[in-house]
Amino acid sequence: MPALAKRGWQEIRLELEQRIHNHEWAPGQLIPKEQDLAAELGCSRTTVNRALQHLASSGWLDRRRRAGTRITRHPPSNATLRIPVIREEIESAGMVYGYHLVSCQRHRAMTETSHVFPLQDCRQVLHLLAVHYADHQPFVLEDRLINLDAVSAASTADFATISANEWLLQHALFSHGALSFGAARVTSEEAILLGSTTAAPHFVMDRKTWNQETGGSITIARRQPLGALTSVRLVYRLGYRLEARL
Repeated sequence: MPALAKRGWQEIRLELEQRIHNHEWAPGQLIPKEQDLAAELGCSRTTVNRALQHLASSGWLDRRRRAGTRITRHPPSNATLRIPVIREEIESAGMVYGYHLVSCQRHRAMTETSHVFPLQDCRQVLHLLAVHYADHQPFVLEDRLINLDAVSAASTADFATISANEWLLQHALFSHGALSFGAARVTSEEAILLGSTTAAPHFVMDRKTWNQETGGSITIARRQPLGALTSVRLVYRLGYRLEARL
């Protein structure tokens, strides 16, 4: 029995999703029963059930009581957005990357941040403000909050030499996130740091990430606590365009 606990539902979900992508199971095909998959994959039936539930909620499976589970005849087509390393984004465009940490302050979580980090889950917050440069010109302003109760190692990280954007992608596991973006006017401080003006709308992206599950095939920060990790506001220079692949 101990061997069954080594494979989490996330790992099982990824393996089953790969079978769908590789067309090992065709659209409309009835897949094996939960108990058969559990025996094959070396995990509990509960683990398989949870993986199948997530695949069904994502539109890959059609689950019906007494009728079994089938591959959806019309699988979802989703746009995929990954969190980029800003340095790599700039360098891949053939530009010289630069970075400057404007401020780094640690303080107690307050009511003002409770919409990001529930106060019962967050006592200490790290607030970072930094500018990323492309060919010595401001490219994007990174205004970030980090929940130190969830990412304690951030309290000793040297964010003067590595951006929080890059450090978090290396050290903090996240299970999911929320993203919103659009055109917005910037504050006077943001305009000064970007060498811009408050009159012109800028491309602004707000992103929050959480960690609700650990284990499975994911090995980064395996012992990381669960909960809200970070919230960031990215204000890009005028003329920036977001590109994504379908």
